[in-house]
Amino acid sequence: MDYIYKPAKYFTYGWGKKPVLIVVHWVAGSFNSCIRTFEEGLRQASAHFVISKNGDVVQMVDLKNRAWHAGKSETKDFGPYCNNYSIGIELEGPPSFVGLNGWNKEQIKSLVEVCHHIQKEIPTVQYITDHSTISPGRKIDVKGSTGNKVDIFPWAEFMNLAQMTEIK
Repeated sequence: MDYIYKPAKYFTYGWGKKPVLIVVHWVAGSFNSCIRTFEEGLRQASAHFVISKNGDVVQMVDLKNRAWHAGKSETKDFGPYCNNYSIGIELEGPPSFVGLNGWNKEQIKSLVEVCHHIQKEIPTVQYITDHSTISPGRKIDVKGSTGNKVDIFPWAEFMNLAQMTEIK
């Protein structure tokens, strides 16, 4: 898998718990503005990976460390504060925000490759979800709705390719 490493300003060394989950987000802005925000610490946030609408990948936090991507969050299976046990991936999008008529196949392909790379590096990571699922009412994200049909993420197609267990 080809990617560039650009370190985020904010992250935590090590893990609170063993990582078991990937959380997919979208960034309501450009790929470059997301990277700049994480690099410069414009918000106290970060993600392990950022994927452009064209499928380019930048890693921003080493997989040995916790990114600050989930904020106030929880799963029934693993508990509160998902940053302690999850890998964060940001997708440039949604499509209507970045001038596309739907999610780009190259971006989905890169997302699948990143998920497989993560599972190879950290075999305990077997689960996946999106930010709106772990922060209901607080976030509208990949499986959420902007009200625009072009923004509907092909989650079922992605899950078929990723071959991971979904946290709902």
